[in-house]
Amino acid sequence: MRKIAFLILMTTICSTAFGSQATLIEKLEKRFKGVKSIKGTFRQTTIFPDGEKKVFEGVFYITKDKSRWDYQRPEKQTVITIGRKVFIFDPVEKSMQQGEIDNSIFSSSNLMSNIKALKKSYRIKENGHTLHLYPLKESNISDIAVEFDDELNISKVTTTYKTGEKIILEFTSIKYNAPIPESVFSIEKLTGSTNVY
Repeated sequence: MRKIAFLILMTTICSTAFGSQATLIEKLEKRFKGVKSIKGTFRQTTIFPDGEKKVFEGVFYITKDKSRWDYQRPEKQTVITIGRKVFIFDPVEKSMQQGEIDNSIFSSSNLMSNIKALKKSYRIKENGHTLHLYPLKESNISDIAVEFDDELNISKVTTTYKTGEKIILEFTSIKYNAPIPESVFSIEKLTGSTNVY
């Protein structure tokens, strides 16, 4: 499930406007109110403690308390989150894994419009266009760095684990408030079965 947690984090920190006086948190809080959906492409680099690297690429969709991550390369896999529930589908094996996100900050129903919720679970430090998040409660994550470009579009999320593993997510082609059909998040449509819950 570690692979999933940092992905879902992006539902809390996407933005497009950059002002001149307010803090980064204040700018994000202001902009989140207008963000209802997000979609785009991502590149995930996983660096293991022994130095081995694996790179994955795909597309993502986020709306309200749902998200979908379609891994397209090097192998296909689909991850759908609905609230705290997580579904991981392997189209080759036709298998579905289910679980729950153990950190509620990643599954709150409308974090895109309430970045203040981050403060309940993380100590937050600002450094230019980067937010550094440090879990307040016991966690296998040591820190998360969320980077933004000059226009405050999210560009990279780096999650470092206490095990020494690091996961870097880079985002491109992000579109805000794009129409996303509810069927995108349908487990039944994905698997062709109603027996997934």
